Amino acid sequence: MTRKVKNIVKFTAFLLVGIAFFLLGHFTTIHHSLTGTYGSGTPDARSIYVVLDADDRFTIYDQNAVRASGHCEAVAQDEDVYALVDDAGGKVGYVVQEGEQIFLLGFDDTEQLLEKISDDALYKKFDAGI
Repeated sequence: MTRKVKNIVKFTAFLLVGIAFFLLGHFTTIHHSLTGTYGSGTPDARSIYVVLDADDRFTIYDQNAVRASGHCEAVAQDEDVYALVDDAGGKVGYVVQEGEQIFLLGFDDTEQLLEKISDDALYKKFDAGI
């Protein structure tokens, strides 16, 4: 083989290996949906639940009442960090997604690790006092 043919074969092999690594990395990356309901574990009076729905709305509630609601905003250039903003425009806290878990940061000046308990938005019905 001539030198030119050898260089073309080397370049083609290098290109094919690069494409294979790209495809392997692309298709093995698992994306977890943020949408769903997250809870702090066993239900008790202190348990917090966070519902993140498909239209970028959130609700935080405990066993007694809705504690906060509003919308989620992705923090600049990071798709796994979201600011929670109430309907009046005030910051409620932040959510950091880590697989099937979220960290709820800054809500009531606490940090909580919450596990995904459902892919659906689950809400508790609260007694209206009627």
